[in-house]
Amino acid sequence: MVKSQSQKKKNTKAGSRPAPKPKARNMKVERAPRHHLHDRHDRDCAKHYAQTVMNPFDTPAGACVPSLPCLDSAKRKVFARGVGACESAGFGGINCATCMSSDGNSVVYTTGVSTGGGGATSLQTANTASKGNNSELTDSDFTNKLVQGRVVGCGIRIRYTGKQVDMNGTVYALEEPAHLKTTAMTIEDLRGYDRVKTMPFSREWVVATWQPVLPEETTFSTSSYGTLAPSTPLIILIDCQGAPAGTTYPFEWEFYLHYEAIGSAARGKTRSHVSPLLGPRVTAALQQAPTTLFDDISNRKVNTSAVAERMMDHGSSWLRTADDIFKGVARSAAAAITSRAAAQYMGGGLMAIGL
Repeated sequence: MVKSQSQKKKNTKAGSRPAPKPKARNMKVERAPRHHLHDRHDRDCAKHYAQTVMNPFDTPAGACVPSLPCLDSAKRKVFARGVGACESAGFGGINCATCMSSDGNSVVYTTGVSTGGGGATSLQTANTASKGNNSELTDSDFTNKLVQGRVVGCGIRIRYTGKQVDMNGTVYALEEPAHLKTTAMTIEDLRGYDRVKTMPFSREWVVATWQPVLPEETTFSTSSYGTLAPSTPLIILIDCQGAPAGTTYPFEWEFYLHYEAIGSAARGKTRSHVSPLLGPRVTAALQQAPTTLFDDISNRKVNTSAVAERMMDHGSSWLRTADDIFKGVARSAAAAITSRAAAQYMGGGLMAIGL
């Protein structure tokens, strides 16, 4: 049977060619970035808080605690700096209180003047000096209930400033876990804590930082220390024992504290923010931070902004996603070692040429 021309055209249109297969749909669901799920001001507040706790020394003023009560407050950054030295037997150190007033003792440190026998083992038995900070508030402002305050972040750090040839020793840094007094603690006492940090006594900063561990430390208080039981929660001790007689080990130290204040004596109040989701997430993340992280931040090996972002996005599990951050620290440390070796090699070569 011969098909007509019209039938051929009909068959061609109807089914001579297979119908195109439908394109497979991409089943991946595009989700909004995490930062779109939170108010920008709340996220900025939580990030500023995280950076302040990790690095109270270099983080700009203006941070607040991202938790209730959320009140307009005066946000200040105060500090004290100085130079100390180890005792003749090689013991030295510093501790601090979370003092928000200028007439309280913020810091106690060794002066390097031996008490006689040279057997100092704690800041209580060593020859020490004390120093306050440059706060605009006084103890009477708190006791007269003209102001209430709470600590946002606090830290102390030290580094060696003596001759290169004399540089040696070990530094022990600790945030007392329950924020108890540390004045009578010895190096052996510090070694008994699992969170104590042991570092070389060198030209790099060794840091001890504060973060809230008690519920009362996140509320406003009429105590100038931000807690009803004033203490010295941060301590750094130095062990240079076995050094040659007469060798001095000077060090520079820094104390920084951020606080919020409310009341009639608190001037220049600004708007505060609360972050009910990101605030607790950041607090949990900070509890899991390794103690050496704070040293790396002070020595400019880690970017606090990047760490704070991880903390906000991942909470207490942020360390699982921070491999690149710590690899960066390892690379910078290796580069420093390489450059030092090169410098020593070149120095030795130039000296040989000079001979």
